[in-house]
Amino acid sequence: MEYKVFLILLLIGFIFGKLVLSQSSRNYDIRLLIATIFFFIFGSKTAVFSSSDFNIMLSNLLPPFLLGIVARRYITRFFA
Repeated sequence: MEYKVFLILLLIGFIFGKLVLSQSSRNYDIRLLIATIFFFIFGSKTAVFSSSDFNIMLSNLLPPFLLGIVARRYITRFFA
């Protein structure tokens, strides 16, 4: 189930990445990658949703979304 959530959030981040294409400040992609690493490391103990057999941690939610945004920006930059 975590893989499905990861793929869905990656796709949502990829779609949302079109909205942040206009961000042209220096090192914007590097800042997104730093935020991704930060939330992956420090969000591993923060539960967003928990049931008896299913846990969603912050490190499972934010990094795929941010990676989707970065992927969209790189794809658009190199192939458009």
